[in-house]
Amino acid sequence: MTAGPAGRTVQAMTASKAADLAGPGIGDYAELEQILPDDYEPLPAPRETMRALYAAKRLIEDRLCEELNLTPVQVPLIVDAASGVNDYLDRDGSRTPVRFHISNDRDAHPIDAEVVQAATKWKRLALRQFGMAPGEGLLTDRRAVRKDYFLDHDHSAYVDQWDWEQAITAEQRTLAYLTRTVCSIWTVVPSGLVHGSVLLVEMKFPAYPAGRRGPMRMVKEPSGSTARSEQSNMPVFAVTLGVNSARLPLSPV
Repeated sequence: MTAGPAGRTVQAMTASKAADLAGPGIGDYAELEQILPDDYEPLPAPRETMRALYAAKRLIEDRLCEELNLTPVQVPLIVDAASGVNDYLDRDGSRTPVRFHISNDRDAHPIDAEVVQAATKWKRLALRQFGMAPGEGLLTDRRAVRKDYFLDHDHSAYVDQWDWEQAITAEQRTLAYLTRTVCSIWTVVPSGLVHGSVLLVEMKFPAYPAGRRGPMRMVKEPSGSTARSEQSNMPVFAVTLGVNSARLPLSPV
């Protein structure tokens, strides 16, 4: 048995390694209770929230397609388990997808299917399937189920997500190209947030007065260090940066 500061260090490193293997979507409710407010009430009503959300989403999608030369596509909800296309979100086997059997003509042509958890592998295949040349890409709209996620304010068993993938050459895999791409995205995202804010003002929502910048407070210009931190995760022939439109925790009604 290990005791003292050294023992605590070993335990912390072990826990950190386990968390790294498990990937995103882990947490501790006791810790969250110390961080999240217990008196939060949304300012807009559900209808106004949805109107502003979808308006901002449409604007950002259209602008991203213009800036990055993307084509909108729909990601499949289910895939053949034998295809290997589904992502498991981890490296320790703790995040298994929802599986079900499709009998397909009384098991004459059966398929064991999986509900998509993430579309990372699918997007790489789709770039080739849709014939994307360097500088062209896909804007993906998808739904996913992640049954083994830790559910909190930032992670959900149901995911409604859209992101993108662009084909690039090996020579374009540079910090300069990544920085230009990030800056292109940052010309788009604030406009969508402002558009949503303006809609709330136009709806004459009393708690959202004219002139309030709201979402813009969350937006900062990307720095070189931001781009460098992303570069280590950038694949050789593709760049991907994702934006969530909604990740809704499941909770009792």
